[in-house]
Amino acid sequence: MTGGYIGVDVFFVISGFLITSLLLREIDRTGWISIRGFYERRALRILPAGTVVLVATVLYAAILLPMGRLDTVAMDAIWSAFFLANVRFSLEGTDYFAGTTVSPLQHFWSLAVEEQFYLVWPLVLLGIVALIARRRRRPPVTRLACLAVAVIIAGSMIASGIETALSPTTAYFSTVDRAYELAGGALLAILTAAGTRLPRWYGAPLQAVAGWLGLAALLVMVVAWNEATPIPGLLGGLVVLATAAVLASGIGGLSGPGRLLSLRPMQFFGDISYSLYLWHWPLLTLGLMPGVEPRVRVPVLIVASIAFAALSFRYIEQPFLRGAVRLPRRTGALLLWPVAASLVVVSCVAALGYVGQAAAQEQSAASQWYQEHPAGTSQSEPAARDKPVVAPVDQIRQRITQALSDADAGAPVPPAIDWKAHKRDIFQEVYPCVAWWEASTLKLCPVGDKTSSRTVVIVGDSHAGQWISALDELGKKNRFKLVPIIKPACNVYDVEQRFAPAEITACNEFKTWARRTIAGLKAEAVVVSARGFDGMRVSGPDRDPVWRAGAESGIRALKAIAPKVMVLSDVPSRSSKVDDCLTLRGATLEQCVAEETGVEIDSNALTKAATLAAGAQWVDTSPLVCQDGRCPAVVDQRVVYYDDNHLTVSWGRVVAAGLGQLLGIAPAGQRG
Repeated sequence: MTGGYIGVDVFFVISGFLITSLLLREIDRTGWISIRGFYERRALRILPAGTVVLVATVLYAAILLPMGRLDTVAMDAIWSAFFLANVRFSLEGTDYFAGTTVSPLQHFWSLAVEEQFYLVWPLVLLGIVALIARRRRRPPVTRLACLAVAVIIAGSMIASGIETALSPTTAYFSTVDRAYELAGGALLAILTAAGTRLPRWYGAPLQAVAGWLGLAALLVMVVAWNEATPIPGLLGGLVVLATAAVLASGIGGLSGPGRLLSLRPMQFFGDISYSLYLWHWPLLTLGLMPGVEPRVRVPVLIVASIAFAALSFRYIEQPFLRGAVRLPRRTGALLLWPVAASLVVVSCVAALGYVGQAAAQEQSAASQWYQEHPAGTSQSEPAARDKPVVAPVDQIRQRITQALSDADAGAPVPPAIDWKAHKRDIFQEVYPCVAWWEASTLKLCPVGDKTSSRTVVIVGDSHAGQWISALDELGKKNRFKLVPIIKPACNVYDVEQRFAPAEITACNEFKTWARRTIAGLKAEAVVVSARGFDGMRVSGPDRDPVWRAGAESGIRALKAIAPKVMVLSDVPSRSSKVDDCLTLRGATLEQCVAEETGVEIDSNALTKAATLAAGAQWVDTSPLVCQDGRCPAVVDQRVVYYDDNHLTVSWGRVVAAGLGQLLGIAPAGQRG
């Protein structure tokens, strides 16, 4: 369901309602709030099961995942153990809706938001109680609590509305921008006497009708909303109101949807909901079932998640909550906080040590293989990253052919590959002047020969960006200035792409700005590339003619403002990220050879026809990446791809002279 992510918003409202109700009842009962008791209850509730899932995920990653992924999983686990996962993913710029490899612990961000809120909210209520205790005329706690909640809701909604518009990723993971949802549940608890009775004006008929309307509204949001909906933002307020209406249907007697939600099957899922939350995401992201269709795999993994959750609820959650697990009297449940964090950290250190040892053994075996097969292999001598071997097309073909021969001979992954350096071997790390999602312009950062009066432009999406390093090398050697104009997920063709409305607008504005800017630069040549069919809104039989027409229209627009336009063919995607493939235990180069097939390759024929019709130059880049329909992951100990569809910066430098040859640029100063 495209709007299923509102489940987390509903969760925040329920949490705020439940926790605030418990705190208000404690105030009514004792006149005070025990902060120690509060955090002991929180520890018993969340730490046992949460810690087991974190440790289990780290161990699974150490044993079964590609070795290159453990560093990320371990860091995610440590941040999660300290309830800072939302900060971690926000700093990493994680896109919740991205289709790339996601963290199996990404869901811990919402638990982090909840716990960060509860570092503050009980203290606010305690401060209100303390303030009232000093006054002779003591106003009700609920009056000041309502005022405090109103301030939180107002401030949070303003911040959320602004940040969701300016930086959706930051807003998505932000505690400040989510606080109004927890505070909305808290407000319901205050207005209903800690969840025990409704105001007189809110009679049974209104309670039932509002409850059903709230449930219907949530169902509509789940179906109608999608990744384009600006959440949290101000729209999150609708989720708060709808959830509050449903919750109110169970206060002071069941009414409307309250009766439905009180059924035993519903209560079963309510009981196991925390464990289900913990287990579902690791299972869905790591439950690899090779060869099984998603339509079958996903339901199977959901059933498995329910089974894991039921077992976790019974054998992990319940023993701690019921006191079956004895804890030291002095420290009590507070001891669980440092113990849980320590267990996760120790597990991560142990897992990293285990994988490090396994990697060392594989490197030793690989070194032995290359010593035994020195003749004819292109992997025998390490390649210096800072001294690229610039080769023309024929030499590149020979090296790719040799790499494929090595792969067929069972060559292991070369031990000299620097995986830390590989993580930075993507164009935006080296050439950071890029127009990201909401931007419709960018800062021009020329490379190549910056002092030259000759200007060449590379324009397009990230599949144009991957060629910057090659053109940068060509510019330095052939004395022209290269101006990159790159916006990921936004090609320069007249093809509308399927992204959030704000991003569609930004993309269209970027195309207009790019063409105007190129005209102002008086570029002698424009190099164009794009990922085939990426994000297209049309599919089926309409896809090909729409792409063909859009590409021709976009290329004609560039031809009208530049004397020479050269369009690069697209490169094929791989079935998995190259570092995942190459860091699997026992991986060989043969396992990581990709086929020159897929939608990107399918698009090339259409783009070529559009290019020739528009009077531009078509450039087939296939010889720089593949040979005889096969594309190696490693050539001359250099990793060709950065992920599953982008070339590395270092490989671009290697093939610079070859690209220059294909473009018709004289290969001055080449060396083999």
